[in-house]
Amino acid sequence: MLNPLTPSAPDRARRFLFCTNECVGLGHMRRTLTLARAVTAMDSSASALVITGAPLTPGLSLPAGDQGAQTLLATYRELNAPDLAHALLELPIKRRHEVAEALDDERLADVLGELPETEQILILGTLDEGRAADVLEEMDPDDAADLLAELSNVDRNRLLELMEPDEAEPVRQLLKYSEDTAGGIMTSEPVILTPDATVAEALARVREPELTPSLASQVYVCRPPSATPTGRYLGLAHIQRLLREPPSTLVAGALDESLEPLRPEDSTEQVAAHLATYNLVAAPVVDENGHLAGAVTVDDLLDHLLPENWREKLARQESASEPRPDTRPDTRPNKVITPEMVRRG
Repeated sequence: MLNPLTPSAPDRARRFLFCTNECVGLGHMRRTLTLARAVTAMDSSASALVITGAPLTPGLSLPAGDQGAQTLLATYRELNAPDLAHALLELPIKRRHEVAEALDDERLADVLGELPETEQILILGTLDEGRAADVLEEMDPDDAADLLAELSNVDRNRLLELMEPDEAEPVRQLLKYSEDTAGGIMTSEPVILTPDATVAEALARVREPELTPSLASQVYVCRPPSATPTGRYLGLAHIQRLLREPPSTLVAGALDESLEPLRPEDSTEQVAAHLATYNLVAAPVVDENGHLAGAVTVDDLLDHLLPENWREKLARQESASEPRPDTRPDTRPNKVITPEMVRRG
C-alpha cells in the first residue's frame, strides 16, 4: 500500500504513493488517507499521492504540501462537481487557483457553479479575459448570469462582448430579472419541443446526460422558434405520463392542462408555494405575451432560499468532522502476537 516514488536520498524530497482498490470499504480509504496525512505532517518535505479505484469522498482531500496541481487533479479526477468544489475550498488559496487554472473549461464551469459567489469571482479574476469568457459559455446560463450580476458593469459588459453572441444572449435575457423572482432563478434552456414532436423524440431528449433530474422531469411544447423566448407556449408534458404512451404518439396529445405557468415577476415565495402545492420539481415560466421564457427547478430554488454562505458552512462542518491523525511517535514497546495468544482470543 505504501511505495516511495523515488529512492531515498538525503538531499531529495521523498514522495509516497498510497494505493487502494475499489473493493475496499470507506473505512479502509479513510485509514489510508490518515496515514498519508501523517507521513506529510511528520516530514514537511514529503508529499503523498493517493490512488483509489473508487472516487474519493468529500472531505477526504490531502493537504497541499508540495503536490503540484496536476497531482491534485489526478486525485480529484473522479469527483463530481459539488465534491470537487468542496475539496477546492479546503486547499490554500494559491493552490486552489492553480488547480482551477489546470481544469478544462467545461470542468471548471461545472465546479464554479457549485462554489460560493465570492470564490467564483476570485477564480474568474485569475483567468485571462478570453478564457473567462470561454468558461462562462460552458456554464449554465442561469449560473453565468448569477456570477456576472456580481461583477461591475464594466467587467460584466466586457465579458459578455467576448462571449459568442448565441451564448451571451440567454445570459443577457436573464440579467434583466431581479434575483428574487422566478425570472431571476430560472434556466433559459429547458427541454422544448414543437407540437409535431413524438413521445419517442421527447424521451430521447430527456436522456441527454447533461440534463439535471429536475429538468428531465418535464418537456415544454411551444410553437417555433424553440429557443427562449419561444413562440406561443402550448403546455407541458410530464415524463412519467409519456412513459405510458406509445412512442409514436404526439407529445401535444399528452399535455397537462391543469397547471398554470409561473410569471417572470413572481416572487421566490410564490415559486416555492407553486412547486409545493402541485408536487413539482420544475415549472415553466411564461411572459406576458405567452412565450416560454424558461423553467424554474427545485434545485435552483433551494440554492436561492438557503443562506448565501451555505456552501462555506458545509465545507467547514465537513472539515471539522474529519478525524485528525496522531503524529506523535509511538514509544510503546513492540508486542509480538503469537498463535497461542490468538487461540486464547
